[in-house]
Amino acid sequence: MIGILAAAVVAAAWPGDWQPNAAQMARLAKGEVVVEVLPDPGRSSGLIHAAIEIRTPVQRIWKLLTACDTASRIVKFVTSCRIISHGPPDTWELREDIIEPAFFLPHIRSVIRADDDPMRSIKFRCVPGSDLRICDGSWRLEPAPDGAVRVIYASAVSSPYPAPDWVIRTIIGGGMSDSMRTLQRKATAPGP
Repeated sequence: MIGILAAAVVAAAWPGDWQPNAAQMARLAKGEVVVEVLPDPGRSSGLIHAAIEIRTPVQRIWKLLTACDTASRIVKFVTSCRIISHGPPDTWELREDIIEPAFFLPHIRSVIRADDDPMRSIKFRCVPGSDLRICDGSWRLEPAPDGAVRVIYASAVSSPYPAPDWVIRTIIGGGMSDSMRTLQRKATAPGP
């Protein structure tokens, strides 16, 4: 019985389960970006939550989130992306990102396994070979009012740097806000 309860607690703690609360939903409806980076004592440097509503077809957003060649133009700290291996299209991939989080910190090699549910979600987690011990989370695409797509990002990350966690959370929070706005601009730009 205790094992079942422990498994339920672990399952409930998956960082990708986050949903915006009522106040955050009201901000999203006004066109704002919602970003919160919370402490996660004893597990990671922080929990990252972000959301935005984008008025464009879900296929455009999906393509931007899954294409390695657009990663460095969307996510502020990603400088390169490479697919190491993959399954059939729209199923899973092993991906390496090189991350340069701030001018005074060395780069990080992030190796994740991403499992796709096409046009709906990407669940990811760190695998051996990553400089990050924890980088688990998800991107979710949900219908929103007026034909918009609500993009929700949630993850836990454990920084390899000997910097205080509040510094890491501050850097991540600013970068996440920029990344969500960039995703919105790219997804709504004229063109295919």
